[in-house]
Amino acid sequence: MRLYKYGYKKPGIKMKSSRGFSLIETLIAIAIIAVISVAVLIGLSTAASANIISDEKTTAGSIARSQIEYIQKQPYQTSNPPSYYSIVGMVAGITISNAGTGYIVGDAITVAGGTGTGFTGSVASIGTGGTVTGITITVAGTGYADDDAVSVTSGIGSGFTGVVAVYNIPDGYSIVEPMVVRLDPENDGTGNDDGLQQIIVTVMHGTKTVLTLEDYKVSE
Repeated sequence: MRLYKYGYKKPGIKMKSSRGFSLIETLIAIAIIAVISVAVLIGLSTAASANIISDEKTTAGSIARSQIEYIQKQPYQTSNPPSYYSIVGMVAGITISNAGTGYIVGDAITVAGGTGTGFTGSVASIGTGGTVTGITITVAGTGYADDDAVSVTSGIGSGFTGVVAVYNIPDGYSIVEPMVVRLDPENDGTGNDDGLQQIIVTVMHGTKTVLTLEDYKVSE
């Protein structure tokens, strides 16, 4: 056996380069890390998208259920097709600015000004001297704006003023015109109203339809 400067070596046998072997290992490790990182990023992106979709459906579902409940609370319409208001811009409440004097329970209330339609309400309770202390909203109407002026249009009272607070849905969402159709449980044709109507509400986010909910309205 011959002795070489850096140790023993048999003739005809080449020693592996420790430097080259380490480089290969490093490249393999980098490749594995890259693959894992891509997989993790894809997973996070998918999870984030799933959360966005879930939140979107939750919001749309809440809007649709509110619209359905609102229609169900309105007086039953026998017209064909029935026409119920959208909750967008409906009167959610009235803030009394000046209670006035001399009013009586039942005095009619109207919304003066604004572009909304369909609101009806009345004085629900009064205080000393006929001051207005409570208001009943009979039909919330649609298309009103926050701070539209409110007035009392009947009775002998005077001085009452108030402003409207409206129900608005989150930015970017919209309700397709609520569809209410007659059903025909008695099989006598939809020309006759059988006291049962189907409510169909579709909610959109931007230009995308998020969901459609269906329920029923029954004549009382």
